[in-house]
Amino acid sequence: MNILLVSAFSQHHPDLKPGNYLQKTGDGLKKGFEALGHSVDCFDYREIEEQSRKADIREYRQKKYYKKLKKRFLPECFQRLVFRVHGVKRMNEQLISRVREGDYGLVLLTKTELVDWMTVSKLNACSRTWYFFMDPYQKARKHLTEKYAVRAVRASATRSAVVEFYARAGAQAVLLTQGADTDYFYPDSTCPKKHDVVFVGTVNAWRRTYIDYLKHEGINVETFGRRADNPFIAGKELGDLYRSSKIVLDFQNRGNNTGFSLRVFEVMGSGAFLCTEYTEDTSKLFENGKELVWFRTPEECANLIRTYLENDEERTRIAEAGAERVAREFTWKAIAENIVDRIEEAT
Repeated sequence: MNILLVSAFSQHHPDLKPGNYLQKTGDGLKKGFEALGHSVDCFDYREIEEQSRKADIREYRQKKYYKKLKKRFLPECFQRLVFRVHGVKRMNEQLISRVREGDYGLVLLTKTELVDWMTVSKLNACSRTWYFFMDPYQKARKHLTEKYAVRAVRASATRSAVVEFYARAGAQAVLLTQGADTDYFYPDSTCPKKHDVVFVGTVNAWRRTYIDYLKHEGINVETFGRRADNPFIAGKELGDLYRSSKIVLDFQNRGNNTGFSLRVFEVMGSGAFLCTEYTEDTSKLFENGKELVWFRTPEECANLIRTYLENDEERTRIAEAGAERVAREFTWKAIAENIVDRIEEAT
């Protein structure tokens, strides 16, 4: 199958580290589809929009202002003003032309907030479309993403609350997670454990509450990322950190009581032991104490860390089970295969 991926890709941003979050979905899906033998073309909508501007600074400011008008309570004529900015409009025209001239069995759009939702309807005349959304429910509502989901042949979201939101709007939506990039996140049982407990991500106020409590309890947590003790790392360097850690922590953002981030699959895919804050979707996909462990309070988190730091055999057993599960069901190849199967069922 010939596939057009409409997303952001690291190949167009050489200044970013490999595995940067923004490009992970585009890069991962490309690798996944190609691993299945499909032909993949990339349409980097952000890069093309920047190249299509007539007046860079003026259009950037205009676009930024008009994006603020994508409010649910405003008429659609205001919501769609951002798509009339020259660079954005030209990018949408190029996307439509690309699909009309190509022979694509699938056009997959990931988030793509600068693509006009009316463009999706036009693409359906030439190809099957799939809308893939990766953020929490609050952002799904804020960015009016149901307007894309209802127009695509199929839609998916990585959080069940968003899937239900799309279904209420009339979309054919399914729960579909992101995947681990096996180029970076793979198990290695020979890797020595140099770190006891680590966390990688933005240390916001909620996460700081947990980390400060753990440190007060005598548990040293090494942090990496924004407002952390150590700088942000990505790609293989991040995989190496996970592989060399006894326990990796994962915290949610406030207001996110259903889904979880891609970090879960990357940690488990690296063969590391994951201790994560509980969410509804985590309990739907994994078994507590078998493939990972979860906590609901700082006290419970501290108790789990103490228990598993002292029990190497049990910690290793859970970490290995988690790695096997991710390798079987949650790599980008597995996610791409799921998409292909479902889109072929749709026609």
